[in-house]
Amino acid sequence: MEQRWEVTHGMPQITGKAVLQAGNGVMWVGTQDGLTRFDGLEFEVFRTAEHPGLGHHHVNALAEDGKERLWIAHEAGLSVFEDGDFRLFDDGAGPTGPARDLAVTADGDGVWVAAERGLFVTRGDVLEAVEDVDGALFSVAVDGAGGLLAGGRGMLWRQEDGRWLQTVLPEDRAEHELSSLVVYRDEWLLGTSDGLYRTGSDLNEPLRWLRTLDSREIQDLLVDSRESLWISTVSGLYRQRLEDEVPLPVTTRHIGPGEWLHRFWQDEQGHFWIGTQAIGVVRLSTSPFRRFTARDGLVDSAIWSIYEDSHGTVWVGTNDHGLFREVEGGFEQVAGPDDLPHRMVMGLLVDEDDRLWVNTRGGVAWFDRSSLQRLDTPADLPERNVSGAIQDADGRIWLATFEGLFWWLDGEIGRVGERQGITQTRVRDVMEDSAGVIWVATDTGLFRGGMDGFESVRPDDDTAMPSVSSVQEIEGEIWAMMQGAWMRVTGDRVRLYPDGAGLSATVASFMTRIGDEIWATSHEGIQRIPLEQFDEYDRGERERFEPHIYGALDHPVVAQCNGGLGQAGHYQPDTGQFWCPSLEGILKLDIAAARDEPPPAPRPRLKRVRAGGQVFDLEFAREAGLGLPPTARDLEIDFAGLDYRWPEGVEYRLRLVGFDDEWADAGQRRTAFYTNLPPGSYRFEVLAGNEHGVFSGEPAVLTLQLQPMMHETLWFRSLVLALLALLLFLAWRYSVRHLRRRGRVLEEMVRDRTRQLDEMNRQLLEASLTDPLTRLHNRRFLVEQMPHETARVDRARAGGEGQVNEDITFLMVDLDHFKRINDQLGHTVGDQVLTRFAEILKQQVRDSDYVVRWGGEEFLVVARHSERGLGTACAERIMEAVRAEPFETDKGQLRVTCSIGLAVYPPLPTRLDLLNWEEVIELADGAGYRAKREGRDRWVCVALCPGADTVDFMERFRNEGLLALAESGLVRLVREKDEPGQ
Repeated sequence: MEQRWEVTHGMPQITGKAVLQAGNGVMWVGTQDGLTRFDGLEFEVFRTAEHPGLGHHHVNALAEDGKERLWIAHEAGLSVFEDGDFRLFDDGAGPTGPARDLAVTADGDGVWVAAERGLFVTRGDVLEAVEDVDGALFSVAVDGAGGLLAGGRGMLWRQEDGRWLQTVLPEDRAEHELSSLVVYRDEWLLGTSDGLYRTGSDLNEPLRWLRTLDSREIQDLLVDSRESLWISTVSGLYRQRLEDEVPLPVTTRHIGPGEWLHRFWQDEQGHFWIGTQAIGVVRLSTSPFRRFTARDGLVDSAIWSIYEDSHGTVWVGTNDHGLFREVEGGFEQVAGPDDLPHRMVMGLLVDEDDRLWVNTRGGVAWFDRSSLQRLDTPADLPERNVSGAIQDADGRIWLATFEGLFWWLDGEIGRVGERQGITQTRVRDVMEDSAGVIWVATDTGLFRGGMDGFESVRPDDDTAMPSVSSVQEIEGEIWAMMQGAWMRVTGDRVRLYPDGAGLSATVASFMTRIGDEIWATSHEGIQRIPLEQFDEYDRGERERFEPHIYGALDHPVVAQCNGGLGQAGHYQPDTGQFWCPSLEGILKLDIAAARDEPPPAPRPRLKRVRAGGQVFDLEFAREAGLGLPPTARDLEIDFAGLDYRWPEGVEYRLRLVGFDDEWADAGQRRTAFYTNLPPGSYRFEVLAGNEHGVFSGEPAVLTLQLQPMMHETLWFRSLVLALLALLLFLAWRYSVRHLRRRGRVLEEMVRDRTRQLDEMNRQLLEASLTDPLTRLHNRRFLVEQMPHETARVDRARAGGEGQVNEDITFLMVDLDHFKRINDQLGHTVGDQVLTRFAEILKQQVRDSDYVVRWGGEEFLVVARHSERGLGTACAERIMEAVRAEPFETDKGQLRVTCSIGLAVYPPLPTRLDLLNWEEVIELADGAGYRAKREGRDRWVCVALCPGADTVDFMERFRNEGLLALAESGLVRLVREKDEPGQ
């Protein structure tokens, strides 16, 4: 896997002169226009305009010492980055001049500097010049024993027993620069502008010039963790492994022949970073994938088919450039577009006669495989898309085409049609299983059979079959890849696995079994699924598959790894290599390497804190703590997970102990926000996780001490409390006397307010029981009073005491034709009539009686302590007073009459439980209704007769009416015109 970053990604300039990974995991890149810090997503640029201590924008080399200080060699000399700030060094005589290279001292406390003015070393905060070494230097190195070497122009300086000795290049090469020094296989290798030299580890052997590189101008040397030698030059990259005799050129997607390379760095995960002259910084990852493209002879990067013959030769069919085969070191073209019926090669086959069948989009071509001579193609073979071909056990060639299924045997050609059971002409793949059964993948499903005919293969639940793209036999089972599903056939059992269950089935073309796993290609990449998951799905023990997909997330080159149809992949069990076509060449996957554990969790890193208008850089903070000013109540904390492989996919969990102790999922957000924090001590922690859900074991930690403002300090609060206590004491002494005086006044005020409140409550109660227009009692008043009145009557009757004047007579009084008054004269006149009528009623009854406005023009007179039968006299008085009254209104005088209904409680003296008071009022209302029906301006009294207590009286009253009850002898009606006593 290869990644590249340049100006469009945030680098200040395209040239990477120096690369280094600091101990905290962050990458530093020195360019010709500033220094930059990189965490996988963000480049933070440092230039002299904002950081004068950087010294110069053109950076040549970087080093980190044992104290985690970053040293920068640049065109103006040496600078150090420490505690978030840059500082420029000099030796008292001014800057060193351009500094070319750095090496950390053996004790780790400083650096050696190879500079234009010679060799320098840091001693604490002082830069010292090495007097015995003169002339311009270009490289410096420390060996494992602490020995020091420095390369100049045409010579090598070395320190031995406190003395500085020289080794010079041959006289004809004396002007060449020694640019890089490294120990490799117990020898020193010297990279120069004139090629590569080597000498013994004791430097006493003569220098030997290696004539093995195409480029003679070497920029840097690196021995990696696997003891391979890497060489960067102005015209390309070289690598020498232990098994190689000489360095070999290396080409990658971005680095090809002629690319000017500068410095190397191998990071903590073993990946290589290369600073280049014109294409930024390139990172080469250790990957289980090997990709073959145009640099390996494949002039066409879009691959459709891969086929390995019995001789072990791998054949490749491309999209536009015909047929290729594998040769040592790459691939070669063996048949171009003009040699084939069509330039797109969909499938390949070498038959038992060693003929090569090339299936193209425009038909079939034959070749003599040994000499690759094209043979005559039978004229009756299809001339359209031929997607697959096999040879069965009888030697018959079967061809899958978009015009149907064909077979060829000894010059005879046949087509399988509807009579043989194949109803679909668009055939995508064909395969013969170990039992000799031919399987056919078509656009309408899967078929099986042979020359005697074919039958459709359907799932056990008879699900409709989608288009089938390929079919393979895997250890006695048939697996078919379909549009949106996988199919598995074991004997007569057919199972379907939909892609909704977690499988990637879209444009899936090839699968095989490797160990206990199924491996398959698709447009999302290469996926592997444990076979056990399929068995669990069949038993109903799981609802979704959990495939591991090598795709665009962790291996971008694997995306679109689907190729053509049945031959869109190949597995070599003896080598453990999985071949896969893609739109960017051929991928070869090392299965053993691919099965390694998921990549480690990203290392969490704290970057900076923004608080109180200030920015605090945490990159090189000596202590993992920060004291904040009192005004810094709102915090922004930037962090990152160092995963240069796929930084966009890093997820975070964080917490601020002391404010919120629970871990919070921050997703892919790289900044934490806190507002209105109170003063105190806090501990911020952040974890980082990769796309496999693996999180870092230890969080990155930052302790924060937020200082209180003056009014939040303990001493300030104590002083305020003391002053407040004094003021309270003085106020208490004053208030005691004042309160005593005020107490008497307040007591009187309380008594007065209590009296007022009692009066207000009385008035409020009266208002709630009084009709606002007539000032008479209302129904609520009656509901509250009548239970007491009826209880009094019931006690007197039940005890046989005072049976005279203990009854209650109800008179329901209703104004006649009152609606006509409202309609013709208006509601104001109606209200005036009602008000005067209420006054007449109160004048005609006793003080002990209740007068209630029952509703509208209806009024109820409750004559308490009345004698049974004498209520009619009261009714007569009321009627006469109303007849005689000229009602004065805004519309003149009016003559008004009324109708009255009477009833007495209890209705039968011997049956107190027969009717309640509400039902007696209902009888009085019925009597008033009879008075109105019989001509108005009269009264009617209703009395119950003996026998009324033998029936459900009220039910008959409500259903039949008073007249019917009177005719039945249950009630007696007394009218105004009747004789007294009737």
